Amino acid sequence: MAPSSNLSLLLVLFLSLGMCVYSTRVVQSSDVCSKHPNPTNCVNILYNIAGIEAGIELPGSIPPYIINNIGHTGAFGTYTLLNTLIHNATDPQLKQRYITCSTDYVVTLDYFNSAKDAYTSADYKGIKSSAANVIKAVQDCDWRPPYDPSQLPLLNNHMQDVSNIISVLADFLLGTY
Repeated sequence: MAPSSNLSLLLVLFLSLGMCVYSTRVVQSSDVCSKHPNPTNCVNILYNIAGIEAGIELPGSIPPYIINNIGHTGAFGTYTLLNTLIHNATDPQLKQRYITCSTDYVVTLDYFNSAKDAYTSADYKGIKSSAANVIKAVQDCDWRPPYDPSQLPLLNNHMQDVSNIISVLADFLLGTY
C-alpha cells in the first residue's frame, strides 16, 4: 500500500473514532418527561428553558443549566428561605424542623456541586447518584413534623422534580433509554 493510502486510511479511522466518542444525541422533552414520575411538573420545568422546543442535546448545555441554574440556584433559594423561617418561627417544633432542613439543604447544595463535577467529567452514574441523594435529602426534610404552612413543602417537591429530570437525563446519557 502506498504511504498516502495508509495516511488516508488512518485519517478516516481517526475521524470515525472521534465521531463515535464525541457523538451527540437530541432527546425531546416529551421523551424525558415520559420517564419522569410526574410528567406534568417535568413539562412545566423544562418548557421554561429557552430553546427547549428543539430538544435536549446530550451531552450539551441543557443538563448543566438544569443542574446549576435550576437545581443549585433553587436549593440556595430554599436554604435562604429556611434561614428566614428559622429566625421568624415562634413554634419550637417548627423552628427545629427548619434548622434540620437547613442542614439538609447544605448537603443538597454539595450534591448539586458533585453533579456539576460529574457532568464535566462525563461521570453520568455520578450525576444519577447525586440526583438520588438530593431527592433523599429533600425527602428527609419533608418528612419532619409538624405540618408546615410555609412554601417549604412546595419547594421540596420542586427540588425533587428537578432532581428527577437530572436523573432521567443521566439515564439517557448512560444509554439506558
